Formats: sequence, C-alpha cells, structure tokens
Amino acid sequence: MSNKPSARTTSAGAVNELKAAQEAHESICAVRYENIEKRLDDGSKRFTRVEQMVFGVYALIIATQVIAEVF
Repeated sequence: MSNKPSARTTSAGAVNELKAAQEAHESICAVRYENIEKRLDDGSKRFTRVEQMVFGVYALIIATQVIAEVF
C-alpha cells in the first residue's frame, strides 16, 4: 500500500494552508481583473475619440465633394 495520504486523511494544517493560498490567489486575481477593467475603459474612451475623428474626416470629404460640384 502507498504511504501517500488520501484526501480524507489530510491534516487540518494542510487544509488551512491550502485555504490561505486560495484566498491569496483570489485577492491577487481581483486586483488583476480590476486593472484589466480600467485598461478596457481607457481603451474604450480612446476608441470613441478616434471614431469621432473618422466621422469628422467623412464630413470633410463629403463637404469637399459638394463644394467641388457647386463651383
């Protein structure tokens, strides 16, 4: 038979250690996902600004064509 402890015979100390490691991992991931969310929000704001500039260029191109047809 193997000397390796089964899941049922794991000591309470090992369980507490695993629980602490899991809580630390969750805390680190929470901070990481918060930072990812901030970066996505910043990118969204930047994208909106670029989108507005593109619409401005479209308006300029159309206005230029209309003026060229009039004169």
